[in-house]
Amino acid sequence: MADNVTLPGTGTNVASDDIGGVQFQRVKMTWGADGVANDASAANPLPFTSVDLATLAAATKLEDGAAASGDRGVFVLAVRQDSDAPAAADGDYTAIVTDETGRLKVAVQPGTYPLVTGAITANGQSVFCNCSRGSNIVVHMVAASLVGHNVTFEASIDSTDGSNGNWFGIQAIRTNANTIELATGVLASTPAYGWELSVNGFKYIRVRATAHTSGTATWNFQQAPYATEPIPAAQVTATQPVSGSVTVSGSLTSGGTTTNTPATPTASIVNSAASTNGTVVKASAGTIFGVVVSNTNAATRFLKLHNSTTITVGTTAVAMTIPIPPGAVVSLNFGPQGMRYGTGICLSITAAAGDTDATAVAAGEIKVNLAFI
Repeated sequence: MADNVTLPGTGTNVASDDIGGVQFQRVKMTWGADGVANDASAANPLPFTSVDLATLAAATKLEDGAAASGDRGVFVLAVRQDSDAPAAADGDYTAIVTDETGRLKVAVQPGTYPLVTGAITANGQSVFCNCSRGSNIVVHMVAASLVGHNVTFEASIDSTDGSNGNWFGIQAIRTNANTIELATGVLASTPAYGWELSVNGFKYIRVRATAHTSGTATWNFQQAPYATEPIPAAQVTATQPVSGSVTVSGSLTSGGTTTNTPATPTASIVNSAASTNGTVVKASAGTIFGVVVSNTNAATRFLKLHNSTTITVGTTAVAMTIPIPPGAVVSLNFGPQGMRYGTGICLSITAAAGDTDATAVAAGEIKVNLAFI
C-alpha cells in the first residue's frame, strides 16, 4: 500500500506513512496559544523556559535520603564502577561514578602523564615539555650513532609554546648518584642513568643542545604529580661554606681519616740547652692543643711560639710569649679546637721578654712539653 491517502468524497490528500499495511498519519508540530498554530522550525523553535538553581532546589524535596510520596525530586544519573579503570579518555564526557554504597567515587591513585619525547640531530636544537601540571620530572636520553652530544637543562616561567619566553638554567640530579648537573657533559651513547628535576612553578622545561657532531639523541620526559626533592642532592662533595651553629653527630672526618674520636696529638719535648733553643716543631700548618713548661732558674724565663716553618731567634716574628716564673710550672690548655698555626710551629727559649731578644738560657733549666697535630 502506498503512502498518503485521499479522504472519500472530498478529494483531499492526507499525509500518512504505510507501515505493514496500516496507514499512520503524519503530524506536523506546531505551538502557540489557543487559536494560534506556529510552525516549529530552526528559525522558530519550540519555546523553553529556563529554571535557575534556586528554583530547582525549591522544587526538590528529599527526606531521609529519598523523595517523599508526592514530592518532586531531581535525580542525577550515576554509574557504579568497582574497578579503577579510566572512565573516559581525556576530554570526553562520562557519567558520575559511585562506589558500592552509592557514594561519589574519588581517585585513590596519583595523576598520570603521557611520555613526552623528541629527537635532537643538530647543535642548537631542543626538546621541551609542558610541565605546568607536574611537580617532578625524570629525563632520559636514548642515543643512535651519537657523537659529541651535550645539552643543558633549562626552564621557563613565561613561555607559552616551549620556544618563546625567557629561559634559565636549572639543576638536574643523576638518578644513580648525588651528582648535580646544569649540563650533561659530552655523551656518545645511551647513559646508564637519567636525571631527576623539581619543576614546581615552571611552565616549560627543555634540554637544549650546546654541542652536537652527528647522530640522533632521543630525549624522553616523564612527569610525576608529587612535589618531592629529587634525591638527597644536598649530600654533595667538595668544600661547603658553613655559618651559624653546627651540630655534629656520628663520625667526624679529620685529615682524610674517618673516626669517632679526634686525631691523637703528637708530643714535642724540649730540654733547654745553653742557647736560645730555636726549634722547628712542625714545618707545615698545625694546631697546638696545650703547653706545659717548667723553670728551675731563680729568674723568669720566656717561652716564645712562632708561626713559621723556620726559626732565627731574635728575627723570626713571635706569635705568643709565655713567661715562666722562677721555680714554677706553667700549663696552658687551648681546648678541643686548639690554636691553629697556618704556616708552621716553632719555639724558642730566651732570658728576656722582647721579641728581638736572643739571650741564651742555661742548659737543663727549662723543660717544654708541647702537644700538636
